[in-house]
Amino acid sequence: MMHKFSTSLFKALFSVAVLALLFTSCKKDEESIIPAVSTDRSALYFDGPSTTQSLTFWAERAVGLTMTGAPNGWDVKYDFGAGTIWVTSPAADNDSADASGTISFYVYSSTSNAALFEVFVSTIYPQSLADQRANCYLLTEAKKSYCFPVKFRGESDQPIDVERVELLWQDRSNLISYIEMMDQEQVSFFVEADSKGKLQPGNALLGGYDQAGNLLWTWHLWVTSSEPQAVGRYMDRNLGADGVNHATEEEILRSYGMYYQWGRMTPFAGPKYYNCGSAATADLFLIYGTRYVNISYLTADTERATTEYALSHPLVYLLSEESLAYDWNAAHPTDLWSSDHKTLYDPCPKGWRVADNFDDLAFAGNSTDDLSVLKKQFGWELTDGENLLFFPACGRRSWLQGTITNVNMAENPQPWIGYYWTASAEADHLSRALYFSLDTEDPAASEFDPALASPRANGMQVRCIKE
Repeated sequence: MMHKFSTSLFKALFSVAVLALLFTSCKKDEESIIPAVSTDRSALYFDGPSTTQSLTFWAERAVGLTMTGAPNGWDVKYDFGAGTIWVTSPAADNDSADASGTISFYVYSSTSNAALFEVFVSTIYPQSLADQRANCYLLTEAKKSYCFPVKFRGESDQPIDVERVELLWQDRSNLISYIEMMDQEQVSFFVEADSKGKLQPGNALLGGYDQAGNLLWTWHLWVTSSEPQAVGRYMDRNLGADGVNHATEEEILRSYGMYYQWGRMTPFAGPKYYNCGSAATADLFLIYGTRYVNISYLTADTERATTEYALSHPLVYLLSEESLAYDWNAAHPTDLWSSDHKTLYDPCPKGWRVADNFDDLAFAGNSTDDLSVLKKQFGWELTDGENLLFFPACGRRSWLQGTITNVNMAENPQPWIGYYWTASAEADHLSRALYFSLDTEDPAASEFDPALASPRANGMQVRCIKE
């Protein structure tokens, strides 16, 4: 039987029924039947008024379906037996209709257990990011849909046969939702807002798969509250960070950004706490924040120590050892990042690339005279001779264990040490990095080195420069 509901009737018809489904059970818990549901699409975009589209759903261990919410002006029909939902966009003369919104459904079992699923509908076509094609996309607006092409690797013309795109992780619950392949050429997604309707900064990673289920490429979604600016030739913040404010512990944490092994475009999340004291990684969520995912720390052996393995395993942090020169890649390629051009695996957004060097930077103050300031701001102010840039002391992920470390004194771990990759390869399978360390017991012994040769399996921050 087909059921038809208009938005003006659904509250009155279903509020009592939904409460009964959610809180009533006529059998013991051990006899409960838990339903499950999936759909072929989670988002529908309409190019005109009074236009109808359909989607298919599959329900397991369910005996029925009910709708519990829809945006104003939208007409919804469904047939549980056929596993089909039809949605019609508002009429052209309906001035009070919502331009977009979410339709909520529950499938329920014979023991009155229910499973929620939602469908996003909109008459506003996603904003295209095609002209920003890169391995990282900057997003500065919430409550908005975006789309980008997925048939090429990064900014290159190298084709890939992506059949589906999935969320691999997000470092804030309900940051990105409604990920949908649109026309086999591009993927759309929605940037959620917080409970007050404002943008919530964070990071997410999408993965593109072929028909056989092989992960072919990944894209970093960087949601930040303001567009990064150039200060001299440098970006004003770390890649993945939300600015460089550091007046509060929350601001310090938001200024850290992502961590990268040298030559990999894969971002790894930062710490859960600003002082890195527990070395705990920030929580990583899947859609709706109902499931967690974790980073795996595996030794780079014969199977894993390759560019191909690293690309297809973005949640694996590759540890290393002396036999590999503390590199995650046994081939020790020097061209994954480049000091003179943007490469295929460069993690920066369009118009930016990994810094070639930091040779033009110097400490803007004096570690002895400015000790009290440095201890509180957890970072250093550097200068290129004309401009001032703040570099948070974010520590690193070690090549040995992969966990986040930032230790000045073991009994009082605080973020006073900074590591920033450059794109420049060094001898002995090392690469160059900016390094600074505040010695709070002997400030005169504090260190600053803009070109420290470092093992590539370390996970460091990236400060992009303008192309």
